[in-house]
Amino acid sequence: ECCFTCRLPVTPYQSFPSSEVQVSNCQRTIVGVDAMMNDVASNAVFLDSIVNRQRYPKGKIKFHYKLVTDETPIAGNQLMARWSMQTLNARQCGAQNELHQNGMLFCKFNSSHKIVSLEMMFDVMAFMLQVKMAMGYDNFNDVVIPNTVQTCTKEFYYPMVMTSADRPYTITKVNERWEKLTGYKSDEVVGKSSCSILQGDDT
Repeated sequence: ECCFTCRLPVTPYQSFPSSEVQVSNCQRTIVGVDAMMNDVASNAVFLDSIVNRQRYPKGKIKFHYKLVTDETPIAGNQLMARWSMQTLNARQCGAQNELHQNGMLFCKFNSSHKIVSLEMMFDVMAFMLQVKMAMGYDNFNDVVIPNTVQTCTKEFYYPMVMTSADRPYTITKVNERWEKLTGYKSDEVVGKSSCSILQGDDT
C-alpha cells in the first residue's frame, strides 16, 4: 500500500500538501493509500463548501462516480477507462448549477492483481469554471484554495487569515475583509498566537 501512487492534475479548488506538486508539468503525485484517503477527504470538504449554509445549514452534497467499462482497452497489467462524476443535489443545497466532470483513468496492477498506480486525466479549468458559476463567484481567485503563501496574498472575496503551520499558529497575515468581519486591524493581530483573540463569552 505504501508503494501505491496516483497522478492527477493540480486541483486548485481543494487543499493538498505542496510536496505532492511537480511544478514542471502541473501535476500532483499522491503516494500511499493513507495520502489517497486524505485526498478523498479533502475533495469531500471542497464539495461541502458548495452548500449555501445560510439557507441550508445541514445541507450535504451527494455525488456519483461512474467508471465506463464498455470497450475498455486492457494490455497485460494495464487498463484504461473513461470515468465521470456528477453531483446529484447541488441545486437543492443552494448552488446555481450541478457539477459534472469527465476524464480518463489509466491503471496498473501487480502480479497479485492489486492496483499499484493510477493516473487520472481531466480538464481542471473547465471544472473550475463550473465551480465558479455554481458558487456565484466573479473570478477564479475565489475558487482557489490557498495552499501556498503566494496564493494567500491574492485578492479574495471572503475573509482570509494566514497563520504559521506549527503551534501556536501565530497569525502572519489577514486581509481587509477579515478586518471588516472581526473589527480588528492587521497590526493588532499579526504576531498574536492563533485566532484565540476572537474567543470570548459570546463566541
